[in-house]
Amino acid sequence: SVRSLYSQAAAILNTRVDGKYLYGGSRTDVPPVSATDLNALVAAPTVASVFNNTDFEQTQRVDENETVTVGMTASQIGSDLFQMFKDIGSFDAGVNGPFGGNLNGAQSTYLTSQISAMTPINEGLTSLAAINGTRHEQVTNTADRHTSMSAYFTKFIGDIEDVDLSEAIAKLNSDQVAAQASGRMIASLNQISLLNYLPAL
Repeated sequence: SVRSLYSQAAAILNTRVDGKYLYGGSRTDVPPVSATDLNALVAAPTVASVFNNTDFEQTQRVDENETVTVGMTASQIGSDLFQMFKDIGSFDAGVNGPFGGNLNGAQSTYLTSQISAMTPINEGLTSLAAINGTRHEQVTNTADRHTSMSAYFTKFIGDIEDVDLSEAIAKLNSDQVAAQASGRMIASLNQISLLNYLPAL
């Protein structure tokens, strides 16, 4: 089970999108995890040595003054988890292994300790997932805002480009006549005085 889980984790961290490795930092052309099975991980001198990624986290500008970190690195995600896999694999290959159907006392004690060690590792992965979820929500909200603005400007431009010129000219002339009539009325009202209605002495 541990061998299968490790292979799955390594495969996830070696995921490619459009031919580029997603978790490689600035190295998108090299698999970020070189040890693709548990035996290779156990044989490695350290867990850090199996990661080929850089520490650079990719960012993307999503709005005029808004930039989002869009990538996490393989070592950032997998270091603690891979250390646990390496420890279990090393124990299995050591004097107290391999694990079988019936565990002896040393094996049972060791696996119990690893279950306890899994709690902070799981919490760390959950925190990273929460960070990733927050970033996803930020990008989604920005994309929705851009969609709304696009719809608004499409209608705005359409109202200009699709206008009936003859109808627009007729409406403009009508508005101009109304404005002139309104101006004459205001001018007439300004000339009205009570003196015009008083009898001559």
